[in-house]
Amino acid sequence: MVRSKIPFFARKQMHVLALIALTSVPAGTFFAAETETALPAVVAPAKEENRYTTTKDMVVETRLTAFFLERAHISRKKLAEINMDSLIETDCSSLDPTRSIFLQSDVKMLQERFSPTLAHFLSRGNLHAAFTIYGEFLKRLDERLVWIDKRLQEPFLFDRTDFLKTNRRKESWPADEAAANALWDQRLTNDLIVELISEKDRKDKKKDDSDDVFEKDGIHPTPKALAAAKEKIRTRYAKLKDNLKLEPWEVEEIFLNSLTTQYDPHTSFFSRQSMEEFEIMMRNSLCGIGAVLYSDDGYCTVREIMPGSPVERSGKISVGDRIVAVGDGDSGDLTDVIGMRLNRIVRMLRGKKGEPVRLLVESANDHSARQLITLRRDDIKLTEQLASAQIIEVPEGDRTVPVGIIDLPSFYGKDRSDNSSFSTSEDVKELLAKLKKLGVKAIVLDLRRNGGGYLNEAIDLTELFIGPGETAVQVKGDGSSSVSKMSTGGNALVSTAKSIFSKSPEWDGPVIVLVTKLSASASEIVAGALQDNRRAIIVGDPQTHGKGSVQEVIPYSRFDESGGNVSKASIKLTRSKWYSPSGNSIQIKGVSSDIPVPSIYSVLPIGEGDLDRPLPWDSIPNALGKNVGKASWLKAPLSDELIAKLSESSRNRQAELPEFLTLNRTIAWLEEREKDKTIPLGLEARLNLRDDDKAFNDLTKKEYAELEKTAAFKKTPVKLDSALAQEKESDENGKKKSALDRTALPGIPGGGAEEDWPNFDVQLREAARIAADWVVLLDAEKTPEKSEAPESSPKLETAAAK
Repeated sequence: MVRSKIPFFARKQMHVLALIALTSVPAGTFFAAETETALPAVVAPAKEENRYTTTKDMVVETRLTAFFLERAHISRKKLAEINMDSLIETDCSSLDPTRSIFLQSDVKMLQERFSPTLAHFLSRGNLHAAFTIYGEFLKRLDERLVWIDKRLQEPFLFDRTDFLKTNRRKESWPADEAAANALWDQRLTNDLIVELISEKDRKDKKKDDSDDVFEKDGIHPTPKALAAAKEKIRTRYAKLKDNLKLEPWEVEEIFLNSLTTQYDPHTSFFSRQSMEEFEIMMRNSLCGIGAVLYSDDGYCTVREIMPGSPVERSGKISVGDRIVAVGDGDSGDLTDVIGMRLNRIVRMLRGKKGEPVRLLVESANDHSARQLITLRRDDIKLTEQLASAQIIEVPEGDRTVPVGIIDLPSFYGKDRSDNSSFSTSEDVKELLAKLKKLGVKAIVLDLRRNGGGYLNEAIDLTELFIGPGETAVQVKGDGSSSVSKMSTGGNALVSTAKSIFSKSPEWDGPVIVLVTKLSASASEIVAGALQDNRRAIIVGDPQTHGKGSVQEVIPYSRFDESGGNVSKASIKLTRSKWYSPSGNSIQIKGVSSDIPVPSIYSVLPIGEGDLDRPLPWDSIPNALGKNVGKASWLKAPLSDELIAKLSESSRNRQAELPEFLTLNRTIAWLEEREKDKTIPLGLEARLNLRDDDKAFNDLTKKEYAELEKTAAFKKTPVKLDSALAQEKESDENGKKKSALDRTALPGIPGGGAEEDWPNFDVQLREAARIAADWVVLLDAEKTPEKSEAPESSPKLETAAAK
């Protein structure tokens, strides 16, 4: 899947419906006979005067959700086997992600009241528990808002020595009122510090010294600045209840998804309204800002940046940054979105093409740094998300080795949209032909930001590199799911996809697959297949994302004979797990790199194993042939000895080259920030921390800028015919501004600098070097008289010293 991604992975629920490949069978056929007898009768509709109660449609949707979870989810768990205390805790966390509104006693009371009978009530379609929990939340929220307004009228201390935890997702709720008040005192102090520092930044940017934000000592706010900051915070929280006010269908959706995630993190319920939102989004051609978002501890957080989008073109927003407020138009008030449901935020960001939208963005690595960014909504150009290529000339002694780089952001398919007809495998095939014609000696398939997509396209792409009859992927389910080209073998639980081509593949030379922890789902299928078939060396983060499950979207319309609104609700259900040809599950463990070249993403908690209740890892029998990696057509056979030699050369470079010293220092810095989930509440300590972070950012940027001047490789772009034609048609000046690819940049996420970071890609450069080393070793084998042993090859030694 994508880099819920984000990734991803957990991951862009609505985006997933457009991109993921689903192993599916007509659900009506599979469940039809059972449905007629298994579903209970529908009760009478609820009274209209009480909006927060279970309606007729909700009864059907709840029963169908329970039915499919018990009968069709890969685990086949009964509701009675689910920990209902955990379900209620999840629902409370969804309503209160910062765990600061409810008290421990509230959650315990709700669990004691509903857990013993909740499975029975859900099977009958009763959502009384959901609406009761929401009512308790609103009551506590009202009490808290009264307290906040009163507290803001009192003095605050800014010479504190305590710390605020920045992520409370797994923390306990406050034990009592006193503990809750202490927590909120910390939160309000932090809010004021952030507002004061942001105001100082705005004044510095505008060179406005009319009113100082801080006293002459630089660590105490002026009375005027503090009063203004308090008023902004007061206004923000005054709107909080409206922002957190939910419609009944939203309460239902949150509660049913609290149930589905007890099975696994990728199974989801979609209400009629969510499905309609998705259809509107698709009709509008994804017109918006072009970022894949997720909710993290109540904050709207950037998980992915779509190629060619307004966000990417701005160069001011990075993966991990938080959107804390949104404003429509060039001016006017901003709406605080902290704690707001993600679908509402997405609705605010979407709009007509060309219209401005303002975002108050908080840096990923400095929660005190906020900047106001104005973007122009735009259609996300499909050609920007297609495969593209370039040729990198890697110096090797007295010559250069041309290495073809194929960048693949996602696995898109033929049925994508109205008049578009693009295929990942066909596009890569076209690029391979162009690269071969231009004389490249090796291929690097860049899947670092690829969160998945169509499963069939992943299989088709794999066939461009493997021979006839070789295994691409295995899928284990209930025998009812099917994938094109997969033979299920009757009612067998395991399906195997094998290459059906009778000819040699499109590329028979060296292949490097470049991955990160963002590489997920279909990307992992390709990486695992090429690794197991001994067709490619995997380079990058120590392991990929680890999403080894396959989902199917089942519309409830197939089972609702009443013709009501329920016909548009759906469930995205985990039906199967997929395995590499060797039989190893990709779940949680991902695909391991043969030659690790870590990125900043390697230390971030964005893998499948970081999600709540992921499916376990397991394995099935090996499906590889006896002569894997020994085909007569293969010009670049792989061996453990070869990988060891290439790995040694790469390790030497990673230990010596300046670019790796900068990258490794950045990774260590980010890892330390990830471990420390607290921020100081003393203003002086916060300013010192911010100065340290800025100094680190400036040093890193300076080093990469110098490397870009002195150590750049020559690059030649190679594009698809369709992309070239569309660019020519859409660009009146015949020139296209290159977009900064922040997601692939080896710098610091959330740097927040307005100017572009140097486009110096350490991981990609090293992947190209490894490919070039491979070519050198192959050449040495062809001419042994010129080199007694590959490890003593002057060219390889030169490559290792670069």
